[in-house]
Formats: sequence, C-alpha cells, structure tokens
Amino acid sequence: MYKSSRKLEHFACCVVSLALSACAASVPVHNLDPATRSKIKTIALLNVSEPGVIASSDALSYPTLGLVGEGIQEGVNRGHLDAFTATVKEHHTPFAETLRNAVRDGLEHAGYRVVQVDDFLYLNLKTDADAILMVSYANVGYKDFVSRFYDPTVTVWARMVDGQSRQEIYFRYFIAGYKQDIDGAIYVPLDNFHHYYLFSTMLNEFDPAVGQLLQGASKIGTALASDVQGAANATPSDASPARQPSSRRH
Repeated sequence: MYKSSRKLEHFACCVVSLALSACAASVPVHNLDPATRSKIKTIALLNVSEPGVIASSDALSYPTLGLVGEGIQEGVNRGHLDAFTATVKEHHTPFAETLRNAVRDGLEHAGYRVVQVDDFLYLNLKTDADAILMVSYANVGYKDFVSRFYDPTVTVWARMVDGQSRQEIYFRYFIAGYKQDIDGAIYVPLDNFHHYYLFSTMLNEFDPAVGQLLQGASKIGTALASDVQGAANATPSDASPARQPSSRRH
C-alpha cells in the first residue's frame, strides 16, 4: 500500500474509456532563457494539489453503440471510476507528495536551493527567491485509448515566474506512460510499462497499477528539474517512438 499522512484535498485518479481524436494536439512551450537560467540560484516551490477527476466520455470510443449502448457504457465507466476513486482514497495514495518531493529532490540535485512554500498560489507570496515554480497535474489514471486497453497516463504542467516581477519565464508540459501525440510535450518513459486488458485485473492488482502511476509522477519530477537545469535529459514526445509494453496483463 502507498500511504501518506497528508489529507487528499482534491482527488486524483480515474479510469476512463476515451479514444483520442485523429487531430494532433499541442501545448504551449516557454523554454527557460539561458541568461535567465544563469541568474536563478533559489527557487520557491509552491504546494502541489492532488489531481482532479477526469470526466468520462465515450462518444468517440463507441460510435456504433447507439444512444442506449452509449448510455450503458457510460454507466459502466462511471462505476469503474467510482471504484478506482474509492480504492485510491482507501490507500491514501500520495500523488501530490510524490510529485513535489521528486521536483524538490531533482532541483536540489541540480544545484538549486529550494524553498518549499505551503501556498498553492504566488499572487500574494512574499519571497526573496529568484524564481517561483508551480507544478500541477493535468490528469492521472488509466485510460482506454484507441486500443481499448487500460494504459497508464500521467500528465503534468510546470510554470515558473520571476520571483520579483512575477513574469513568466518557463512553461512545459510532461507526459509519462502512454505516449500521446501532443506537440511540445516532454515524454517521460516508464520502466516495465504495461497495460491491463480488464478493469477487474487492474483493481485486483492495485498496488502495482498505482505504483506505475506514482513512478510516472516521480520520473516527471526528475525530468522537470533536468529541463529547468538545461540538461535536456528528458525526451520531447514528438522525437522518439512510443515505449512498448514489456508485458501484458489479462
């Protein structure tokens, strides 16, 4: 089990059967300017919220089911979401803590002094730090993409502003797990990546299933710190092939 003393304020995970559209998406990119990077010695790291629930939609996944069939499928997916949500809460899965710790450790390893701030917003924050870093989950959970397998996906965005002027100096979007076609995102592969054929199997093997998501959060934190440092250890999602599952679970 993965336990944390920190109360889950906003919940995090979902199981969604949602096919991606054929159109490739894109996300904003604001790389850290080398001159600006050289001036940053201290970073104020804001608190990280637990990821929010992702709405379930099957209009694209099951276009041939008809209105009645789609309604039934949506009810099934809602049941899966509720069951997975309850299990995450029962295990006190530390998504926010895992991501924040990974970002902090990565930045400190890169040579920055990190000041952890309890606030989630920087608008009224008083700090002498050179930069303020906000990190947030976009979503996390298991999705049914085109294959209809349950694949792990963790997506995170990071925004950094100047500590004094509050002007944006950095913005990036990170993806771990299933390799989505999103231009501008940084793709972070998982070790021993695998998907599940059945929801029941995934729920019965909750520890390794959620462990794969936590691994994604941790690896994204490390990749984020590397990108801020300019080490370029993370791989852009449009520059490498998708990581294939090493095993399949039925």
